[in-house]
Amino acid sequence: MVDGEAAAGERRFRDYVTDPPPSTVDIELAVRTAYRTRRRRVAVAAGAAVVALLVGAGVAGATVIRGGTHGADPATTPSPAVSTAPSTFDPTVQTLTVGATGGRLTNVSVEVTAEMQALSAGYDAASTASTDTPKDHVSVKIYPGGSRYGAEVAGRGRPVAPVHGRPARCLTAAGKPCQLFAFQYLPGAWGTVGSPPGDPDPLAESRIRALARTVHLTRPRPMTAPFRLTGQFAGWTPTATSTNRAVRSGRLSLVRPGGSNRLGRYDVDLVVRAHDPARDGTNTTVDGCPADLFGDTDGSSGLDVYRPDGTSVSIRLASGVHLDLRQFYRAVHVVDRPGDVVTWLAPLP
Repeated sequence: MVDGEAAAGERRFRDYVTDPPPSTVDIELAVRTAYRTRRRRVAVAAGAAVVALLVGAGVAGATVIRGGTHGADPATTPSPAVSTAPSTFDPTVQTLTVGATGGRLTNVSVEVTAEMQALSAGYDAASTASTDTPKDHVSVKIYPGGSRYGAEVAGRGRPVAPVHGRPARCLTAAGKPCQLFAFQYLPGAWGTVGSPPGDPDPLAESRIRALARTVHLTRPRPMTAPFRLTGQFAGWTPTATSTNRAVRSGRLSLVRPGGSNRLGRYDVDLVVRAHDPARDGTNTTVDGCPADLFGDTDGSSGLDVYRPDGTSVSIRLASGVHLDLRQFYRAVHVVDRPGDVVTWLAPLP
């Protein structure tokens, strides 16, 4: 596992607090492209083992399996509310729920880690088709009860009128309309809600405040993805799961048995993307599919596999992690219709 992950986690937290643009951007693809621009290729023989795994969103794996029935909206699926915030989150389930006031949330993207749940989406009050481009962006992040990250956002900005009858703060610069709120979604547990800084069409302050009042925890709902790993990874600890419905991708980050699940840590990062346009260079094949097998100067490595149906699997291994990437790829079993979220499954058995 990468040393300096604590620093990486801190950087991710800063990004979450400042709310970068949300789900209509294919973040996994952007990360992969940036990674390629800086890395130095290391020629790897076709049969060699490699030591880095990140799965770029797309549908990957050697086997196709039947999907499940997990097509409910991850933002607004109703279930009984929870009255006490936990001290940590389970990265394999979503409990964050956000209501849509005066419109609906579209292109929902969700990420869950032990220390954070994040939801970003479009907010379109006018359209009814899920494929429409959203007019406004919404970004919601919540932290467990007693979280150091929650404590930090609670100390930022300036006090504003309470939300849920509990303290709230404006995190937007003084003298400007409040575009980002920090608030207690449950006693002792903080989160943020708002439009990303620089959004050309941000939500009005009144609507952001109304959305904050809809944020609550519900009974756990499994995070799903267009793939499932085989049982050989029993005992590995998930550190993050995410789904991006706008681009039909699912992501899973894991550490080996005994590893830390702190924000930003992984030994293996896997993304399956149902429709991947970025076939930007290959140097080998895996099970007859064009693939790119590479290493980086920092000791990390990766494998991108481009399947005939247009899906892709991208795998990255952290520095010092030694796995056979080809064999790991073969452990990724893809649902039969990865572009249809109704078929998605819990990624771990």
